[in-house]
Amino acid sequence: MKTSTHPSSSTVAHDPHAFSKAKGHSARATSASATAVPSPHILDLRGSDIGYSLKDELIKGLADGQPRIVPGESPDDAKYAYTRTLDTLCLYSDRGLDIYEKITELKEYYPFPCELEILRKYGAEIVCRMFGEQSEVLTDEYLARTDGGSNGEGGDERRSFEHGPTPAASDGALKQRWGDGAVGINNNGVNGGLSGRSGIAIELGSGSLAKTKHLLQPMARLLQPTAGGRAPFDSIEYKALDVEPQSLVTTLTKLGGIAATYDEGLAHYHSRPSTSNQSKSLLWLGSSIGNFSRPDAVEFLKKIANTVLQPGDTMVIGVDNCADESMIRTGYDDPQGVTRSFIFEGVDHAGRALHGVLDGAGGLASKNFDYISRWNAQIGRHEAYVQCKRDDLVIPLPSSDKSPARKITLKKNEMVRIEVSYKYTHVEALALFNAAGLRLVQQWQDSRRLHSIYLIEKPAFHFPLHASLTVAPAVNPYGLPTLQDWETMWKCWDTITRGIIPHDLLMSKPIPLRHIILFYTGHIPAFAGIHLCRYFEEAPFEPARFADLFERGIDPDVSDPSKINHWHSEVPEKADEWPSLQEITAYQDLVRERIRKVYSAGEGNMTMRLARIMFMIFEHEAMHAETLVYIALQASNSLLPAPGFQKPDFKSLSAFSDRLVAAEGDIRRQIVSFAATSVVLGHNDAEVDDADAKYDPSHEFGWDTENPRREVDVPAFRIAALPVSNGEYLEWLQATNQVSSAEMVPSSWASSSTGPATFSVKTLYGEIPFDFAKHWPCSASAIQLQAFAKAKGGRLPTQAEMAVFQRQSPVDSATGNVGFQNLHPTPPVAPHLQRDGSIGFGSDGGVWMWTSTVLDAHPGFAPSTIYPGYSSDFHDGTHLVVVGGSYVTPPRLARRTFVNFYQAKYPIAIRDSVLAISSPTQRPKRRHAPPLSLHITPRSEMTVEFISLTPANAADELNPTGGSGVDPEYIVRHSRALDDYGFNYTLIPYGSGGPDPFTIGATIIAATKNIKVIIALRLNTIYPTVAAKALATLDHLSKGRVVVHFIAGGSDAEQAKEGDFLNKEERYERLEEYIRILHKAWSSSVPFDHEGKHYQFKNFLASVRPAGGKIPVSVGGSSPEAYRVGGSLADIFGLWGEPLKETKEQIDRIYAEAAKAGRTDRPRIWVTFRPIIGATEDVAWAKAHKTLEALERNSHAGIYGVVSAKGATKDAEPQNVGSQRLLEIAKRGEVQDRALWYPTVTATGARGASTALVGTPEVVADSILDYVKLGAELISIRGYDNLGDAIDYGRFILPKVRDGLKAIGKEQ
Repeated sequence: MKTSTHPSSSTVAHDPHAFSKAKGHSARATSASATAVPSPHILDLRGSDIGYSLKDELIKGLADGQPRIVPGESPDDAKYAYTRTLDTLCLYSDRGLDIYEKITELKEYYPFPCELEILRKYGAEIVCRMFGEQSEVLTDEYLARTDGGSNGEGGDERRSFEHGPTPAASDGALKQRWGDGAVGINNNGVNGGLSGRSGIAIELGSGSLAKTKHLLQPMARLLQPTAGGRAPFDSIEYKALDVEPQSLVTTLTKLGGIAATYDEGLAHYHSRPSTSNQSKSLLWLGSSIGNFSRPDAVEFLKKIANTVLQPGDTMVIGVDNCADESMIRTGYDDPQGVTRSFIFEGVDHAGRALHGVLDGAGGLASKNFDYISRWNAQIGRHEAYVQCKRDDLVIPLPSSDKSPARKITLKKNEMVRIEVSYKYTHVEALALFNAAGLRLVQQWQDSRRLHSIYLIEKPAFHFPLHASLTVAPAVNPYGLPTLQDWETMWKCWDTITRGIIPHDLLMSKPIPLRHIILFYTGHIPAFAGIHLCRYFEEAPFEPARFADLFERGIDPDVSDPSKINHWHSEVPEKADEWPSLQEITAYQDLVRERIRKVYSAGEGNMTMRLARIMFMIFEHEAMHAETLVYIALQASNSLLPAPGFQKPDFKSLSAFSDRLVAAEGDIRRQIVSFAATSVVLGHNDAEVDDADAKYDPSHEFGWDTENPRREVDVPAFRIAALPVSNGEYLEWLQATNQVSSAEMVPSSWASSSTGPATFSVKTLYGEIPFDFAKHWPCSASAIQLQAFAKAKGGRLPTQAEMAVFQRQSPVDSATGNVGFQNLHPTPPVAPHLQRDGSIGFGSDGGVWMWTSTVLDAHPGFAPSTIYPGYSSDFHDGTHLVVVGGSYVTPPRLARRTFVNFYQAKYPIAIRDSVLAISSPTQRPKRRHAPPLSLHITPRSEMTVEFISLTPANAADELNPTGGSGVDPEYIVRHSRALDDYGFNYTLIPYGSGGPDPFTIGATIIAATKNIKVIIALRLNTIYPTVAAKALATLDHLSKGRVVVHFIAGGSDAEQAKEGDFLNKEERYERLEEYIRILHKAWSSSVPFDHEGKHYQFKNFLASVRPAGGKIPVSVGGSSPEAYRVGGSLADIFGLWGEPLKETKEQIDRIYAEAAKAGRTDRPRIWVTFRPIIGATEDVAWAKAHKTLEALERNSHAGIYGVVSAKGATKDAEPQNVGSQRLLEIAKRGEVQDRALWYPTVTATGARGASTALVGTPEVVADSILDYVKLGAELISIRGYDNLGDAIDYGRFILPKVRDGLKAIGKEQ
């Protein structure tokens, strides 16, 4: 709602109406201003039929027969279900625009003033950046001293790099052979000064002049001559793209606007591509992106990137970052009722468009509706509805080209959606841009950090970040590279070798430990050619001598560079003996064409061995792209600006970082604790398995350092959340008087000309002032960082510790600085709140992470046969494992299994480290073991729901004879107690000889108001189509208070009692089929057939469906089969109470299966305990031991097991994995973690949920909070006195847990 963008009639796949979103409010605001400027020239590109009619869209949205949409997956979402919509554009009548003007003046409506604040503060900076200029161009100081024409370089000078003149700089013949890098520095490769610089700004929608003027004024200043007599720009063209000519207004050099749909207008500018002297930028303010669904937002930005923007072109986009529920609620439903009037005017406008003003009470009129404003936190959007107040409200719909005139009838309380407005966290915004093929250049925020203006760019090439996508990639990102992957990689390689590195640097050695740069331009095609020719048994590519010359590079001993401990190519010693760049380029072109031929000729014929070779060639090139970058950085002042990428404005970027770091404060200095755990390193990818097998598209390739998969134990440790920064390292050097130490100063720094103890930092854009990079991670050798860590009381982490750390924080996440998202490091991203309230642990800023692990043969290691010596040549005790990825690491190399390695003393590559601290592993001797401190999803504003169990009578495990049969009065009394004391759910158990859960569930529903019932259901007892109807019927009777928990079956004997003789694997197969049938039965609007292994039927259609569209499905278990089925299909996954470490491992398994299945959500975790509480610790433990005695007596009597002829219980090993796990854990000791007590497990033979929590209500509440922090959202607690304990829990535990959650939220 309330954006500043006018409509278009374009369409996208996900939403046929997606581009026809909310219209701006500026028509009236700008009309007055228009009288002060010449009448604008309007270019009308509209066709005879612009493809949009408000009346037609209203008819389409209100028509009968549309699917019922539930906005979310929780039962509460059913209250907002709808089948009809009103087009958002009905809000923007003339009167609606007037009302919207009043909305923007409300203090409660935050989006408008927040964006206005940004534009007022940073408008000049934004304008400079959108046209590729440094922000200082519009400062008074700059204008007074410069002659203009900076071309984005900000007037800086580039010096020759520190290794002295290159051969080309001193030799005319060599200059002709390899080119002259001096030509083009500061002027895009053209001799002489620039002339005729121009810019074009295209605003999507006519915008609000109150905001846009803060950009138009700086644009005008760019046209004013400086003290030197020249203006930075000769002309700037501003055009507002709008479908309504009367809404258009403009200023600047060329006055005018474009009357067109988005498609027509953008196509017009696509036909006018940017030139080398023209900068193009699109403006899209007002957080209009929020009016698109998230998939449609991606498609819209992708369309702009692919059809309008050229590499280096930019887009300025406003995004609402607010996640404050109370602020959003009041912002969209203000106390004064202005927003309500705005919505109601939209309803009346729609009525006038459809049927005019009707007499009486009927028709589409505001008097017949209420306004419903809703913040949907789960989806991250505000939803605006109108709810019908009258029963059988008749609305006449006129005829259209597509349908005859007819009437529709709305029921009382029926919801009609009128608008949605998506909000984006910063992480979500980054994921959006990346998915659209765009990269973030810069960001500006208001003082409250509720709103951002982002400058995004179409780069010269784009690597998608795998972990940032909201859906699983269509192609396995770690399998055979696609041909598109190759084309992107080649653009990347050419950008580095032909765009950034001047030709005269090719013969230089910026790093004495490496070959000249020219070697690597030949090494890449030679490596590929050797392996392709070897596989296809073809003759070497010509010139054949290149294969020997360029086959392998060098890695000398840092301590003694004369020692090279591996085979390498022999290279020329004289410059004129090297091939020319033209010869190498021609050779490279031949190899690339052969690679293309592999794909064109290999469809369906790809073998595993050929696919592995293609993977190896591809990743080898990716690795060396990074090698070239860190070599080039040592000549940073001689490099050229990267073509197709904006030069960063380091000054304004550092100012933003200063503000951000100051606002985050201590968050950036967190030390994160990990309990002892285990972690998986590597994956299974043995070359010997290739043989002649056909390529498996699901296979993930790797290097010999990654194979095989192995699990290693990791002792408890603590680790800094963020890596060492340049600023921190410099402070240490200063404090220890080492600023002049050549051994301790990183090679990523350069001594500054301003003094002997001051530094600058090397970048691909030259050396920059140290202050601009003080928050960046410090790229240094392992020796340097080890010394720093030791001085701070820490050490470098091990490879396994970093694996634990990074599984919570993937390097290629949306916040990750890998894959050329930036061409420089960035300040590491601090821990931050995610949409679900969990903590995301940011990024490292774009550097590899050193570990203390020495590269060596690991268990199961086998050297590569295709690339002998890839890693084994470096098992010399001097190379350390390096993990993660840098800003120039293509994302597929940033996978968790990838292992990089460097000599510990190697000073050059892009690497930093986080500080690790070992933790004691011995547990203190105490009754309650201490809680584990884990690096795991602590959440702000966490919520938890509580579950109990309602038995059919008063009997319980301590008093088995306390009741029998079905006791209706007890059921009602027990369930009402749960309802009264704040429980959210109650489970209705199932046993082969027990009462029917459906009937008891219906009894509970009739007796209570709020509590939801969880129906336990064994699949063999009811056919899935019957279950679908029965559950849906009960859900309607309860108004959405039904959940179903499926029991696959954990005991063959129990299953056989009701005729089920399937084995475990078959039972889980049946469960998967069963759930899929229920989902189809609840969603299908047409009859369908099913032909499965366990069920077959034809032409089934359910006439009754769940009240909320879907009933939550719960699955439980601890076996791989349970993880697979539940992770892929369940809404809820149930676990029995295990220690924190094991519970976290199970949650990870479940989430991994969900991700593997391509889910964008994850099952909610349900954990069950049997608390035993007392007013004091002593009372609680006395009660626990008394309970244990009773359980043991009953066990001896055969209550929990099989009684032998002599009266003693046999030890029957339980079949289900969950019980087996509980019994195994019980052998480790009575008390686990804070208060988890296991003797109750052994006493009952681990029959069902049997782990107790023992202590005072405070101790038990804290224990429960430990599990909530792990990710548990549902906690089941039931005692050994069913009714009495439930009441005690409601009085003493539930309030303390909920208060604890609030306290955690405040702390965070």
